[in-house]
Amino acid sequence: MLLFDLEGITIMKLQKKLLIEKKAMPYIMMTPATILMLFIVVAPLILSFVLGWYDWSPLRQEGPSFVGLKNYIKLFYDIDFWYTVKTSVEYVLMVTVVSGILGFLIAMALSVEMTGIKIIRGLAILPLLVSPVIVGLTWTFLYNPGNGIINYILGLLRLGKPLWLGDRGMALISVAIVRIWQVTPFAVLIFLARLLSLPVEPYEAARVDGASKWETFRYLTLPFLYKYIILVVLFLSVDAMREFGTIYTMTRGGPGRATEVSSMYAYNLGFKILKMGQTYAMTHVILLLTVGIAVFILSFWKRLED
Repeated sequence: MLLFDLEGITIMKLQKKLLIEKKAMPYIMMTPATILMLFIVVAPLILSFVLGWYDWSPLRQEGPSFVGLKNYIKLFYDIDFWYTVKTSVEYVLMVTVVSGILGFLIAMALSVEMTGIKIIRGLAILPLLVSPVIVGLTWTFLYNPGNGIINYILGLLRLGKPLWLGDRGMALISVAIVRIWQVTPFAVLIFLARLLSLPVEPYEAARVDGASKWETFRYLTLPFLYKYIILVVLFLSVDAMREFGTIYTMTRGGPGRATEVSSMYAYNLGFKILKMGQTYAMTHVILLLTVGIAVFILSFWKRLED
């Protein structure tokens, strides 16, 4: 009897140990990635917040000096910064609205089953896989006023040859078109995934009730997509707000300051003028603006749930 009791206690201890190991295993597996993220993301972010309170330039030998909120106050009165914020907002609106609408329309077209549709769907997301620098260089050649294919075609049609990247009125629209071309496949991917997973029964009931295509779309398809529209708008707007690579490759913020978005201004202030303290403060303000945009968009999600 004692032997059975000891065996029972041993089995219970073994089961308890295995249960603890099973619960702990996910955290053990996550530990290396968590430590790596702390060093790569969290530590530099904390350091940048600290340095935002200092007046610091690599050209000065005496090192950083504590100035408190002075960098943020300077930024508040910096007309150039608010000009770049305005440019960023215009850029975000153009990219988000046009990419979202195009992505939705393309997804609707690709949701129809036909021969070869899977190949077309695969080709539709290819721009998303290309590096922004490569995209910027390629479109710079396409926009070339003398040798670019776009102006060549427009010349054949006698529609003129605009200075896509050299005209202050056209430059921001031109770089926005490039970004729209690259990120629209993301919207297509999200919308298409939802369209292909829609339940069949409501559509069959609507067909039996004699609903038109517009009524089916308005009262069935669109409500099913509300949350996905918010998701797409969120990702596209945040992505456009932090855009740097494509604009830097194509225009460096020019002509003049026509395409100088906030991230470009922060780069120029930090790596050309070498005012690192103000640059860190500026990146924090840009981060807060981006978070504010995200919170505003997510508020619509909460309203849908309520």
